This record gives sequence, C-alpha cells and structure tokens, in this order.
Amino acid sequence: METKLPPVKEIKYFWERYVFGELNSFFRLYTTHYKNYNHKHFQSIRALFVKRTKYHFKKLLKLKLKLGEFFWDYKYFLCGHDDNWYLHLF
Repeated sequence: METKLPPVKEIKYFWERYVFGELNSFFRLYTTHYKNYNHKHFQSIRALFVKRTKYHFKKLLKLKLKLGEFFWDYKYFLCGHDDNWYLHLF
C-alpha cells in the first residue's frame, strides 16, 4: 500500500485561526482590501496556488491528471477554512 502525503507540508490551521481570526477562503486571499492581504503567509499561499494550478494543468494536457491530488487542492484552496474544512483534508 502506497502512503500519500498532502502537497502542502504544513496546513497551519490553528495558527491562522489564532492570528487572523476567521479563516480565509481562496477569494479573501485575493481581495486586496482585506487587512492581511500582504502578510507573508498569504503571499506564500498565493504562490503555492499558482504552482499547483500549473502542475494540474500540465498533467491535464498530458492526460495524466491525478484526481485525488486535484480534489485535495480544490478543498484546500477553494473551500472556506472552518472546522469541517480542516477535518475533510484528511
């Protein structure tokens, strides 16, 4: 049996909640009037989103898209970050 690790090394769920309060969905990460838009954590999340999008697009063009990885990224980047979101990542 193959062990799979998520593409994100550290989710930082509890840290985000403590520092920023209500956790951000993908859309808040890209809203420039949001108070923490330029925080280095959110800059790294935006960069990771771009990297993972390019990865999935390349896999799709080669007809080798891995649906498990794609859906994990979908849940991570596009779903609201609440307790249910956190539990469904595992």
